[in-house]
Amino acid sequence: KLQTEQLKKKQGDVIASITYAKRIQSALIPQKSNFANLFEDSFILDKPRDIVGGDFCWFMERNNLVFVIVADCTGHGVPGAFMTVIANNIIDDIIKERGYVIPTQILDSLDKGIKKALHQEQTKNNDGMDLTLTVIDKVDKKIYFSGASSPLIYLTQEGSLTEIKGTRRHIGGSQVIKKQDDFKMEIINIEKNTWFYLFTDGYRDQFRDETQKYGKKRFRELLQSLHQLSGEEQHQRLEAVLAWWSGEHKQIDDILCLVFKL
Repeated sequence: KLQTEQLKKKQGDVIASITYAKRIQSALIPQKSNFANLFEDSFILDKPRDIVGGDFCWFMERNNLVFVIVADCTGHGVPGAFMTVIANNIIDDIIKERGYVIPTQILDSLDKGIKKALHQEQTKNNDGMDLTLTVIDKVDKKIYFSGASSPLIYLTQEGSLTEIKGTRRHIGGSQVIKKQDDFKMEIINIEKNTWFYLFTDGYRDQFRDETQKYGKKRFRELLQSLHQLSGEEQHQRLEAVLAWWSGEHKQIDDILCLVFKL
């Protein structure tokens, strides 16, 4: 009985500590409530597997350009949260301080920044992230996209869905690769009302049982079914389908979906 009480107290102390860490993590990265100020219709579905997580979003507007990033850092829980804070600070420096606007240059600089911050050449630390980056030009009505092993999906209100795959290359990591692909940039012309989806792989990778994942095909079909719904209705639908699919099975990874309409 004494050991049980001691374990309960220890568990309570750990949970309290991590919960407080969540407040610090939330204060350091952009406030999700401010995302609604950038777009007429938008939402963020954010479900860390643990109290803190390794998925995060970053956004800001400057000179008619809106920068939107969704990243999936190595790990989840406390290690993943450490990575989000490091990455957030480097992105702040690249975009806010140095003024980079071209997506490929931002990703190259972030890759170098992560490797330098974690001393990866010396320590062989292999942590990093997959990432989707969009730069939205409100005047020219264009979106500039680059992805690091992460795609972008956009959907017209007629139900036409397009997926652009990111470059097969991660941000960070100490592994020596003979030839890394250069980050590529795609330009999307916005000609009609269009929904844009930036997401990590947690939703698609969620298990229903020990063998069956939700998967990419179901996820694309789910998004395509949302094209006539408002942002709030889409948010509710994504939550409901995830809960139905997961059932009693525990969440296996952080889940983050960031959605906006132009």
